[in-house]
Amino acid sequence: MKRGLIGQILHHIQIPPTYKNIRLISIFLFLFLFYFIYLATLRVLNTLTLDKKYKYTLLFCFMLLPFTTTQLILEISRFDQIAQLLVIIFLFIITQCKKTIIPFIYLTFSIVLLTLIHEAALIIFSPLMISLFYLNYKNKKQTYALSLLTIICIILISIYGTATSNQIHALIQNYKNYRYFSEYAVRTTSLSIKENILLNLHALIQSKTYIAILIAIVVIIPFLNFIYQSFNFKKYYFFMIVTASPLLLSVIAFDYFRWISLFLFNLTILCFYLILTRIADLNLLQNNLIKYKKYIVISALIGITLGPFGITELFPHFAKINQGALSDINTATISKETLDKLNWSIHSNQ
Repeated sequence: MKRGLIGQILHHIQIPPTYKNIRLISIFLFLFLFYFIYLATLRVLNTLTLDKKYKYTLLFCFMLLPFTTTQLILEISRFDQIAQLLVIIFLFIITQCKKTIIPFIYLTFSIVLLTLIHEAALIIFSPLMISLFYLNYKNKKQTYALSLLTIICIILISIYGTATSNQIHALIQNYKNYRYFSEYAVRTTSLSIKENILLNLHALIQSKTYIAILIAIVVIIPFLNFIYQSFNFKKYYFFMIVTASPLLLSVIAFDYFRWISLFLFNLTILCFYLILTRIADLNLLQNNLIKYKKYIVISALIGITLGPFGITELFPHFAKINQGALSDINTATISKETLDKLNWSIHSNQ
């Protein structure tokens, strides 16, 4: 069943999946992830010949951006953080290993693990990691093998991973009294791709989420513009486009701002790789970091003011800009079968 690995592990080591236990494990995972992001950022900055004080200023500014620390705190307990940790470890591996054997084995293991943890992680992170593998080693056969493995895993989890009505019912009965248990989240695993697309379209239009998405695009344009000016976009445009794979999920799931945050995370990892391997023009990057120093600091201050990007709602800690989830408005556009799967008559009254 989709997303069942972590639960199975907890079951076998006899840790009850209570809110307290899950929260404690998630906080430790967040701290590990935060530390690895800190290490990666520090390694990148130490590759550059900048003033020491300015390096720490940049480190501080980066950690204040809406898709870094505050977003990670907002998303504590989400499976994405396991995948993000795997990606950063992979970044360390490929920048240290000259031969392909260890990175290839690690990436093969990661693809299978991502499949069993959360199927969306295959679309979000596998293209990035496989692209970095090819960019670093230029090994076409192994790259094709990893790509084929990802496709096979997506097909298998799509066919055999969808929860049956009996499994859904059993899960709800077992965990309905647990603190913060979401029946709706469990029921969504039974939906088909078509049903997810229709639900997503409903959420996008009825909640007017497209307005918040346009605001989000305006907010991230300065960051994207800096990347465009500091890296050879024409040479690496394919790899930069690959980092946008999380945005593909906007078609089937209304966690729009989560996808934007993960896209920015992926783009950052690619840039980190280009810097650590000295593929990027470090002089150009350093000049831009000095040239736009004032704007970088201002962006960081704006970032900490706005808080995390959000998940279905843009900047939830700053203002009630938009709630992009499923709305009770005009549910007649959604089939009764889909609403019954979600038990929406109950949820709409909560």
